[in-house]
Amino acid sequence: MKKFEFGINWKDFSDSSLSEEKYKEAKSSLKKLFQDIPFQGKRFLDVGCGSGIFSLSAIDLGAAEVVGIDCDQSSVIASSENSKKIMNSGEEESQRLSFFKKDILNESDIQSLGRFDLVYAWGSLHHTGDMYKALENCAKLVSPGGYLAVAIYNRHFTSPVWRIIKRTYVSSPKWLQKIWIWIFYPLIYCAKFCVTRSNPHDMKRGMNFYHDVVDWVGGYPYQYASAAEIIEFMRVKGFESVSLNSAGVPTGCNEFLFRH
Repeated sequence: MKKFEFGINWKDFSDSSLSEEKYKEAKSSLKKLFQDIPFQGKRFLDVGCGSGIFSLSAIDLGAAEVVGIDCDQSSVIASSENSKKIMNSGEEESQRLSFFKKDILNESDIQSLGRFDLVYAWGSLHHTGDMYKALENCAKLVSPGGYLAVAIYNRHFTSPVWRIIKRTYVSSPKWLQKIWIWIFYPLIYCAKFCVTRSNPHDMKRGMNFYHDVVDWVGGYPYQYASAAEIIEFMRVKGFESVSLNSAGVPTGCNEFLFRH
C-alpha cells in the first residue's frame, strides 16, 4: 500500500514556516488540550511527533522526560533539528528529550517504551492503516491515573469520497500531485472560510495552511470515526472521557482527553 510521505511535509514545514510565534501557539494548544494538568515531573509520549514541536512544548511545560516517536525517519530528523533550532537545549534538556523511529503498531516497539503519565497522539493514529489497533496500543502506554489526548478525523458522509481522493493522490506522480494541491488549495480555503467564518490562514496549534492542505489532500492511509465511537472504544479499555472538543469543520479532527 502506497502511503503519504508525512515526514517530508513536516520537514518542509520546519524549514520554511516554523517560527517562534507558531511554537508558542503549539505550546498553548497543548496546555489547553490537557486542561492545565501539571506537566512537572511527568513522563510524556508524543505519538507521531511530526515536527517535534509538541514534544518540545512538553519540555518547556516542565515534563521530567519526553519521548517522541514516529514511523517516518524524516519526521524524526525534523524533530531533532527543531530541538536544536527552537530550544537551544543545553545538556539538562537534552537528557530529558529523545526522538526515535518507532511504529505504534509494532508490539516490540511499544513494549520498549514503558508507561507514561501523559500520552499525546494528535492526528496521527488515523493515518496508521489500523486506527483502532494504534489507539489500543496507545492505551497500553498510559500509566494508571494517567491521561491520553488524541485527535481523530470525524466521520462524515463525505469521508469515503476523501478516502478515494487521498488514495488517488498518493498513487499519482509528483507533478500531478502538485496540480492536485493547486486545485484543492482554493477550494479548501473557501470551504473553511464558509464554515468557520474566520481566515483559514489563522491556524491554531502552530500549523501552516499550505502544509495542512498538503497533509489533508495527501494523507493516506485515512480512517475516521464518530466521537461516540471513540469514546465507547476507550470506555471498554478502561478510560473515562474527560473532555471532547468537536471538529470545527465536518471532516476535521475531534479532540479527546481520556483518563485511565
